[in-house]
Amino acid sequence: MPKVSGKRQVTLPAHQCRQVGIEYHSFVANGHITIMSLKAGTAEP
Repeated sequence: MPKVSGKRQVTLPAHQCRQVGIEYHSFVANGHITIMSLKAGTAEP
C-alpha cells in the first residue's frame, strides 16, 4: 500500500516499482546522497 506523508510525498512499495520497471541505484559520496536511474535516458538533470 502506498503511503503519503504530511508533505504529500508518496512512498511506493518496492514490489510495485519492480512491476512497472522503476529501478534506481543510490549511494553516498562526499557527504551527498546520489540517486540514479538504472535505465538509460530516464534520468533528469
